[in-house]
Amino acid sequence: MTVMWCDGTPGGLSTFGAAIVSYTADGRVAGQRPVSFPSDSEPQYVCGSPRDLSQQQVRQLFNKDFTLLAGIVRAANGQGRQATALDLVSGRVVGPRPNPDAFGVAPRHSSPVFQSGTDLLWYQDQDRRIRSRDARDADTAVDHLAPEPASRRQIPGSADGNARSAPTRASRTRAPS
Repeated sequence: MTVMWCDGTPGGLSTFGAAIVSYTADGRVAGQRPVSFPSDSEPQYVCGSPRDLSQQQVRQLFNKDFTLLAGIVRAANGQGRQATALDLVSGRVVGPRPNPDAFGVAPRHSSPVFQSGTDLLWYQDQDRRIRSRDARDADTAVDHLAPEPASRRQIPGSADGNARSAPTRASRTRAPS
């Protein structure tokens, strides 16, 4: 069983932690190991709203073998939020962190969850696209569902002088259930 909690700290900052508790067949506690997460990270849905999650929603907070917890890590400069995974053994962030030296817009990810039975992390990016990737590797991100732009675009001038229409997205898939 995994028990999670939030603890407030002076100055209004929050720290997050979990306790891994093992039980014997007759219900006695066999052992427990607490883990604290870095101050720039937070597990999703543990301390915020909604607190009433279904069994399936709670399961999606964890990877296939319950060693990683879906979360968010904030950039050191306060600019950006990266969907990532938190290791339930060490408490460390094991996925990517926002790069403070990157050129362009800092990521503003939200709602990270694992696809049930896998290590695939699903999240929403700043453009409201649904993406997935290996929890440990930012370079494997794949778009799955994006806001629908104009339904079809006209491509002016083809070889025969007629306009052609083209689909706006090559493929669309649904987020995990």
